Amino acid sequence: MYIIRNPQGTLLPATCRELIEKEGSMPVYVTLYKWTDSGAKSLKDAPKRIAESSKATEQFGGKLIGLWVTMGEYDLVSVAEWPNDEAAATTSLAISSRGNARTLTMRAFNQAEFAEMAKKLP
Repeated sequence: MYIIRNPQGTLLPATCRELIEKEGSMPVYVTLYKWTDSGAKSLKDAPKRIAESSKATEQFGGKLIGLWVTMGEYDLVSVAEWPNDEAAATTSLAISSRGNARTLTMRAFNQAEFAEMAKKLP
């Protein structure tokens, strides 16, 4: 569960969607991660590596909104804000270059951003 503060200052439970829409100051990106063979062999160290990756996000001007370990084709998913595509890509490259995970980063648009794009369609 996540907590957000309403305009009156009260802390309330929040969904991931509410967190993303509340943030809104920078573009949002979703990153999917797959362990490499090396990363899978050293899963005990993964929490430490995840913390280091969170620091890398901040180092390149980003803000981690949430990170989840997942079942299925991908092992982790994160949602973060970065000031631009270059900062998001640089962070993903920095994480991948460590050799423990491969990343797939996608720009995510909230409903309001999509509505604005849709208005411009012929």
